[in-house]
Amino acid sequence: FVVPRQKAQPVWSEPYFDVGGGDALMVTYSAPVYSDGNHKQFAAVATADISLEWLTELLAQLPLGSGYAFVISPKGAFVSHPMRGLIMKQTIFGLADRESDERMREVGTRMLAGETGFVRYRSAMTGELGWLAFAPLRRSGGSLGLVFTQSDIMAEVRALSRGSAGYGAAGLLLLALMIRLIALSITRPIQRLEAATRTLGAGDLDTPLPEARGEDEVCGLARAFETMRTSLREHIEQLRETTAAKERIEGELQTARSIQMGLVPKTFP
Repeated sequence: FVVPRQKAQPVWSEPYFDVGGGDALMVTYSAPVYSDGNHKQFAAVATADISLEWLTELLAQLPLGSGYAFVISPKGAFVSHPMRGLIMKQTIFGLADRESDERMREVGTRMLAGETGFVRYRSAMTGELGWLAFAPLRRSGGSLGLVFTQSDIMAEVRALSRGSAGYGAAGLLLLALMIRLIALSITRPIQRLEAATRTLGAGDLDTPLPEARGEDEVCGLARAFETMRTSLREHIEQLRETTAAKERIEGELQTARSIQMGLVPKTFP
C-alpha cells in the first residue's frame, strides 16, 4: 500500500509465501487509484496477487528441449526455476558459489543490471555446457533466462544441415531437368531440320520443313531452308521449261534438215 502511494505509480512486490491465503508463492501488483483525473486526490490502492506456480508451469511449457527457463527477482532470488528447491530459497549468486561457477556470477550481475545477452552457460540441472539468453522484465523488474543445451542446438544444426542438403539436391535435380528441357527444345528442331534437309537432298522438294515460330537461330535456319527450297523449285521449273523449249527447237531443226536433205539430188552429173 505504502510504496505505490508514495511513488504514485504501479509497483511489483518481491515474491513471498502467502500463508493462509493461497498457501503458495505469490507476487503482488499494486496500483494507486485516484478520485480525480489529475492524479492528485489519492483514494485507494488496487492489488492483484499472482501465483508463481502458474508462472513456473507456464515457463515449463516452452519448447526448449532439454533446456529450461528461469526468472530471478530484482534482488537475484529465483522466482521460477525447474529445480523447485531453489525458488525463494536461493539466489543466482548463492548458486554460483555452490557450483563454484564464476561465469554464473558474472551473468547474474549482468541480468540484474538490466542487460540483454546471449552467452555460454553451464546448466545447473545437468551440468552440460550450452548457452543462456537473458533479457530484463521491464514492468515487474528482475530478468528472464532461457537455457539452451549444446546437444539440442547441435541437433537443430544437424537437422538444418540435412534439410539444406536435401534442398540443395532437389535444386540440382530441378536445375538438371530444366537444362535437359532447354537442350531438347534446341536440339529437337535441329534434328527435324536435319532429317528434312536429307530428304531435300534426295530430291524430294515437297517434304515439310519444321515450322518456324520464333526469332532464334534455329528458326532463322528453317526459314533459310524454306527460301532455298522455293528457289530450287523455281529454278527446276525454269530449267524444265528451257529444256522443253530446246527440245522443241531441236526437233524443228531436225525436221527442217530432213526436208532440206530430201530436196538435194541423190546423184550429181
